[in-house]
Amino acid sequence: MNETHRRGALYLRMSKSKGEVKIEQQEAQGRALASAHDIEVTEIYVDDGVSAYVFADRPGWAQMMADVQAGRLDVLIAQAEDRFTRQPMEKETLAALCAGSGVTWLTVNDGALDPATADGAFFSTLRAGLARMESQRKSERQRQSNDHHAERGGAQRGGVRPFGYEDDKVTVRESEAKLVREAYASFIAGGTVSGIATRWNADNVLTTRGSRWDINKVGKILRRERNAGLVRHRGAILRDERGEAIRGEWDPLVDETTYLAAVARLDSVPRHGGRLHAPKYLLSGIAKCGACGLVVRSFKDGQRVERYRCTVHDGQGHKEKGVRHVSIRVEDIEPTIRDAMVAAVMFAPSDALSDRDTAEVATLNVRRGEVARALARLVELVEEEVFTLAEIAAKKRKLSTEADDIDARIADITQRSARAAILAETSADLWADSSLTTMADKRAAIRARFDGLPLEQRRTLVRSLLDITIEKGRGAGRVRVTHLVATTLNSEADPYVEEQPEAV
Repeated sequence: MNETHRRGALYLRMSKSKGEVKIEQQEAQGRALASAHDIEVTEIYVDDGVSAYVFADRPGWAQMMADVQAGRLDVLIAQAEDRFTRQPMEKETLAALCAGSGVTWLTVNDGALDPATADGAFFSTLRAGLARMESQRKSERQRQSNDHHAERGGAQRGGVRPFGYEDDKVTVRESEAKLVREAYASFIAGGTVSGIATRWNADNVLTTRGSRWDINKVGKILRRERNAGLVRHRGAILRDERGEAIRGEWDPLVDETTYLAAVARLDSVPRHGGRLHAPKYLLSGIAKCGACGLVVRSFKDGQRVERYRCTVHDGQGHKEKGVRHVSIRVEDIEPTIRDAMVAAVMFAPSDALSDRDTAEVATLNVRRGEVARALARLVELVEEEVFTLAEIAAKKRKLSTEADDIDARIADITQRSARAAILAETSADLWADSSLTTMADKRAAIRARFDGLPLEQRRTLVRSLLDITIEKGRGAGRVRVTHLVATTLNSEADPYVEEQPEAV
């Protein structure tokens, strides 16, 4: 073919590494080079954001190889030979194909080369080896730099920002951090990964990639070591010479104890038969079978009646021949449990909660309610002229200061204790109302409050206050409830019966 009518093709490739010549610049340089050598550019092949260090799917490369083999080209033009590939084996394949089709190479950095000649083949192989060596050296330097950076507690370089932090991966984004802390508290207290995802999706909370949440994404958040200030590098938590965990340069979202408790619960769920999805019924996974001790799950029988039954029917545990495991209608057990919850709230001693933080939060919430009512009462005292305005102002300042102090103490405890955080939102305020007088009024108010809580919080309270076993038999009378907090109720025949006046 005439020298002035050679058909040329531009191959433009850029990986994700910094410092490489942009695609637009490569094209401009390639066209200028083609014009200087009287080559007509008939094709352009582009692989943008694809590395040539590893064997990868490169559509532009594949089409260029097909066109070379079909005899549609005379010259391949690139910014440098390592734009074609950094793999010696791929370079050999390209050279052999071009030599067989009479195609030469022309690059901005390396000049002209004919792979069909001995010199061309030698320099092609040499440059491929040098390019691969430089890539390996660059990777080694990058790994060493990343290792040193991680060992000093530096935030991970590159990638999408972690949920709960700003783009610098160090500054806490408080709106998201609050959600993360609540998620840990909820999960440790008996909530579910699915429940967290459902709440976040309902509130239109998006991931840092702008997508909706599912159980896998929420699970990754709970397992993320950086949330506890730990540094994960090359698949492991980094530790110093004394074996102590290296702390990151960012502020943690939760303490290490909270993080480890969440991970332990995630790891405790069996791969088969266990679930992290939110139960749809109050007692699923809580009440136990009296025949074998396994928990019950909800299901609908052939008549579409909602029931609880032992999970041995779902393949858990060992189903012994002749042993009859329990099943009970939802409507036969849940009213009993609601009554038991009312009694547990009414008769539980304030100092008998399951941990000190929760007990303190409950006490503080009671006092917070008293302070709020006292502040409201000040308005009436002004109208009744019991105190002067100056005296009222002084009392208001004192009460407001106490309220702020209580709020600060509650915030400190709930941040420190994940369990207190969830119970502070549920059981604590059930203990707080002292405005109701008769036992019937109190029962009705507490039952209404309990029924108004989200299912996950009701389940948390049931799990914290009651141990429930369903005995074999029929009907509602086979439900055995043991109080875990209001233990005096375990020996009383009927704590729900209000005292009647004596007959005249």
